Amino acid sequence: MNLLATRSLSVRRGGRDILSDVDFELCPGSIVAVVGRSGAGKTTLLRTLAGLIEPDGGVVRRAAEALPAISFQEPRLIGRFSVLSNVVLGGLSEYPAWRGLWQTPPELRGRALRLLDEVGLLDRANDRADRLSGGQKQRAAIARTLMVCRGPLLCDEPTAHLDPATADGVAGVLRSLVGPRVPAMVVATHRRSLALDLANRVAFLREGRITEIRPREGLDAAKLDDFFAGTAPC
Repeated sequence: MNLLATRSLSVRRGGRDILSDVDFELCPGSIVAVVGRSGAGKTTLLRTLAGLIEPDGGVVRRAAEALPAISFQEPRLIGRFSVLSNVVLGGLSEYPAWRGLWQTPPELRGRALRLLDEVGLLDRANDRADRLSGGQKQRAAIARTLMVCRGPLLCDEPTAHLDPATADGVAGVLRSLVGPRVPAMVVATHRRSLALDLANRVAFLREGRITEIRPREGLDAAKLDDFFAGTAPC
């Protein structure tokens, strides 16, 4: 059973097709990397899968018991708040406004601490968010998203501004979440190494169209280099 599926999906903005005739499926346990150049439509695809954008054509089907959540490219943490407070903010929408205003529900704080432990930031829980490194900010943002995630995790360029070693650490955190924490994952990226190291399927997105979806096996850096250079047949 698919957790997410699209059929003939299209999105238009300003008279231009951003996504065209996209067919996509996400099954439990899978990590799909959506690769493409800047402007190919990766972010729009993730936002549409998450329900933040209404399609202009086609359909998006989401399993009722597995609603996705999206982690954006920019962490968007509140720098003067603690790391823990930033993560707690992700879950306040589940509680009546007065509870969030006057006190943090103990169960919410406990959940946030567990998530910080899972992403390797428990020891930084009480630090100001603006004192974190780039990779740590990205992990904190992922933990915040997990506060409301009840299905697939959608990550938009999670390693875009990170050096290779830090990016590998974030990729390791994402990999560890599939199964124990989230049922499946979609990662939009232009980073070849992330697609090859993290995903078990790779979807090639070019000018708003998924031209091919391949298993990770058999793909290498040269194939992805050809795709980004525009010479690959896919």
